[in-house]
Amino acid sequence: MKKISVVMFSLLFLTGSYCAVWAGNNAGAAFKAWPDTGQEECYDNSSTIGNDNWPEKGEPFYGQDAQYQGPFRSYTKLGRSEDGELIELPKEASTDDGWLMTRDNVTGLIWEIKQNRDGTEDHGNPHDADNRYDWCDTDENTNGGAEGCNSTNNMEEFINQLNAMQYGGFSDWRMPTVKELATLVNIGGKFDVDGDNSIDPAIDTDFFPETMPYNYWSATTDMTDQENAWYVCFDNRCVYELMPKNKPVYVRAVRGGRSVTEDRFIDNKDGTVTDKVTSLMWQKCLMGQSYNDITDECEWNPNSNGYYMWEEALEQCSELELAGFDNWRLPNRNELMSILYYSSYAPAYDASVFPNMFPEDSNSCSGNFYPYTFWTSSTAFEYDFNFNAQPTSAFFVDFCMGTLCSLDKTGWFGTLRARSVRSMDVDGDHDYDKDIDGADLANMAYYSKFGNGYDAVCDLNYDHWITSEDIEEFAKNFGRVQETPVYY
Repeated sequence: MKKISVVMFSLLFLTGSYCAVWAGNNAGAAFKAWPDTGQEECYDNSSTIGNDNWPEKGEPFYGQDAQYQGPFRSYTKLGRSEDGELIELPKEASTDDGWLMTRDNVTGLIWEIKQNRDGTEDHGNPHDADNRYDWCDTDENTNGGAEGCNSTNNMEEFINQLNAMQYGGFSDWRMPTVKELATLVNIGGKFDVDGDNSIDPAIDTDFFPETMPYNYWSATTDMTDQENAWYVCFDNRCVYELMPKNKPVYVRAVRGGRSVTEDRFIDNKDGTVTDKVTSLMWQKCLMGQSYNDITDECEWNPNSNGYYMWEEALEQCSELELAGFDNWRLPNRNELMSILYYSSYAPAYDASVFPNMFPEDSNSCSGNFYPYTFWTSSTAFEYDFNFNAQPTSAFFVDFCMGTLCSLDKTGWFGTLRARSVRSMDVDGDHDYDKDIDGADLANMAYYSKFGNGYDAVCDLNYDHWITSEDIEEFAKNFGRVQETPVYY
């Protein structure tokens, strides 16, 4: 058995021998890991559940978002030294101290910060928080078939301004894809819970100041109507596509990232699917169906129509026993959004991997959308008649068009479908070839360098950070070949 020392590994990572980066396309995402949603409370159908009374397995409302934390949100302020070197700044640093950009330490993406929010647009300053721009992309390879560009104040000119001035010392700024932009949404923040009719933007304002609690353009065209594009709401936390490209909307630039494989799913032929990008294991069939290992098909259970209220979906997913695992749960909004495909619609997912989600006789998203709409474990706030926000809804994902928004938990507007997910056990086998080798070492080296993002496969001690402890565990596994297939 080959062995590798921690010292040898550290030398590889310090030399920076594995640091190639690529930008995502208009429908993809240049990162592997989604940060945690930010939700830190548990809720029933209408109120907050106190921390001392959080539900346990087998109790109502068990298995919701706050009970399963993903990679912790982590940001670093970046600037330039007097000699032009890229430097990390303390959390309390301000723009007067040279703060220029913010790096997301989970995704590895570097984001523009805004300034001068005073109610007046100043397009001479691309960082002005009040500026709004039309959607514009003249590249036919990424604009989805319609370039927009209906005015001079458009998002392509905004990006050109940043790159011409080499903002932050870089000239590769771009508009974020819808998935990249959605990673910034923090649903754990204030949503008028004090009843003062105010809404704070759903983002960490310590690292993204002057953010408007409104809509921000993404670079992703709506494939149901190419004259529209996707945008992310930093007020109600939703992701929509019904925005004409000629409408002025707020913007934020991004750069960096790392390519991810398109060949991302492994059908384990036991009713489960492994996602090599996020290191999550998914239930192949819908809740209410059973997997037939002889025919490799999903079959409806007797007396089940596959529709649930939110509490029922939580219960069904947390009680699932499948492929020898009993730690299944209802996915949070980020996890469920991760398997959306924004390059297609009807369906907006990989139908070869997840069967029976979309009626075979349908080729549009018109009519009843409930067959394609799935609950998440994440609670959403809705206004009551007194304009006070209450936790009476939960987020859903529509796998017909790709919309992410919220509905009443009790089925007032309809019951939805559900699919289970589980976090996998990992050992550093990044390429899932059952051999811990040099390719996995290169991946470990890359993600062990702080700032390059997070990869669950490298998090061998499950603490949501890639540290020297993970390196030590990886060194123990290096050179191991598994004689029989195992599930991670």
